[in-house]
Amino acid sequence: MRRVGSVDRGAGIDAIPPREHLLPLLPRVFLCQPDATPNNRTRNHYIVTNQASSPAKRPVFDRALDVIEGLGNKLPDPAVLFLLALALTWIGSWLLAGTQVEVPKAGDGKDGLEVQSRLSGEPRRSPG
Repeated sequence: MRRVGSVDRGAGIDAIPPREHLLPLLPRVFLCQPDATPNNRTRNHYIVTNQASSPAKRPVFDRALDVIEGLGNKLPDPAVLFLLALALTWIGSWLLAGTQVEVPKAGDGKDGLEVQSRLSGEPRRSPG
């Protein structure tokens, strides 16, 4: 395949002039580096790498968001988190079943509530 343009068509792809004047137009995230592989040392090939700028130049807020994003990416799927919380609630209610808890009531002092196990199969009744 030959390129159409002002380049000499007979010279091939090696005769394409380097485009260093276009490098400042690339986003800051993308850095162009000459290809250093042994086969391409004499050619003007460039590899586009996705390297972030040095952390010292970035604002503290951006670095903090990167840390939060990294921690968030390590969390499991939200459905798995929901199932884990559900299991923890069931186990906690089973362990505390039958214990009496006193909760302050708005008007007349304290009202005693009993913890009911979610695994007992009994329907939940509202106190009162």
